[in-house]
Amino acid sequence: MGIFLTFLDVLIHPIVYSYNCSFIFFSLETFFGAPKIVKTLLLSSYSGMHACTMSFVAIQFIYRYFILINSSKISWFEKKKLYLWIFYSLSIWILWVTVASLTLMNDKYAIEYYRNKIFAIYRSNIDEISSYIVVAYEIDSMTNEKKVKIPHLLCMIILSSILASQYFIIVFCTIRMKLKMKEKLELFSTSQRRLQKQLYKVLVFQLITPSLIIHLPFLPLFIIPFLNIQIDIETSFLIAGVSSYPFIDTLFLLLMVSEYRYGFRNLFRCTGVTETRSSHLA
Repeated sequence: MGIFLTFLDVLIHPIVYSYNCSFIFFSLETFFGAPKIVKTLLLSSYSGMHACTMSFVAIQFIYRYFILINSSKISWFEKKKLYLWIFYSLSIWILWVTVASLTLMNDKYAIEYYRNKIFAIYRSNIDEISSYIVVAYEIDSMTNEKKVKIPHLLCMIILSSILASQYFIIVFCTIRMKLKMKEKLELFSTSQRRLQKQLYKVLVFQLITPSLIIHLPFLPLFIIPFLNIQIDIETSFLIAGVSSYPFIDTLFLLLMVSEYRYGFRNLFRCTGVTETRSSHLA
């Protein structure tokens, strides 16, 4: 998951720009001359991977919750049932891409809203780049009144609900494990008790990290357009940390869980021994 997300980030090089009551998520990359529809779907796939990543984190919390609180449910993560969880994450990704594509793609008003801005800053024709644009309000040509763009509002509500639902699962499992941990740990051996405590610390970290680099950055990005604040700035920095989450998560897992850390060290030691033996034989 992390490798694929990083690969897409390098391939797409997404840019986010906020302008008054709107923001545009786009890429200037040519994708080796691919048709615009392919480039746009790649862009939406990249954004959908953020929600998919959150669903994988939620699944990890559910798994740890079952181990600690209700071990009889572990069978849901064995054999063919494991594919249900993979399907669940893919469903989150498909839902995200579908909603974004149906509500934001080929919106003429939004395209015209950004045409001059994109050309002035990036010297690019907006008709030739892949993009998704959220415009909170539009001016009625007949009455000259400002009206909420309902499809874009619905899009933001649905996408926010997707992220919030995964976050709710994470928070629920964390709280329940904290309340039950002292009672359940008495059933484990000393070594297993230490491991479970370390894994719980990792889970707490996995709760805090996505909050800081996924949820909090997306929150202002989704809300600011509807506040109708005068703003004109590139806001790519808000999502810059998202693609780094899988790496950060793995790094802290190795640092905080001793068994994983020792295993990682032994892996390199074995590799070093093998290389040394190979050089002597040569």
